[in-house]
Amino acid sequence: MGLTEFAGRIGTVIKHEIEKAVEIIAETRKGYNQKGVLYNSSGEDSPPVENDKIVILKVDGNGKGIIVGVFNESQGAKPGEKIYFARNEKGEIKSKLSMLGKGEVLWELEGDFELLTKKGIKIEAEKDVSSNIKGKYFIGNNAINIQKLLLDLVDEIKNIQTFGPPPLHKIHPQTIQSLETYKNEIKDLFKEGA
Repeated sequence: MGLTEFAGRIGTVIKHEIEKAVEIIAETRKGYNQKGVLYNSSGEDSPPVENDKIVILKVDGNGKGIIVGVFNESQGAKPGEKIYFARNEKGEIKSKLSMLGKGEVLWELEGDFELLTKKGIKIEAEKDVSSNIKGKYFIGNNAINIQKLLLDLVDEIKNIQTFGPPPLHKIHPQTIQSLETYKNEIKDLFKEGA
């Protein structure tokens, strides 16, 4: 029986069996469950969650099917745009990547963001780059070098001598105390690692 001789069925996901492939058991009509292997786009691993609506096509005479589509509620993509989103097992959206038609990309996350690479990272911008960080900013590897540079600069400022009587007059002791406070803040701000 070819695909053209069989109309697809819509089913509701009941459970998964995930090993090398994703097999889904879905209820296609009341009291009747059907199993199928999920076919996604190349490079995509995205099993549907329980109660998602799926499309099953029969591929052989023993009732086995393939899942070729999942019904997703619109996330607001306009024609030509693409929005990827990830959900927890309850179906709640936890992260979303929107590639918008005006040339922007928006990434929305409820959790941490990690970027792992075995090579370098290159960022080029023809306009400003900004960050609005409410917590601390950890740099890693070069944090100690930046810290040392700033501490050396504060020490140089402490040793500045002024002109006029008395000769080689030094900075006021309260200013030195303020500079020591800055040094402690620099040490705290540029800690190595998280």
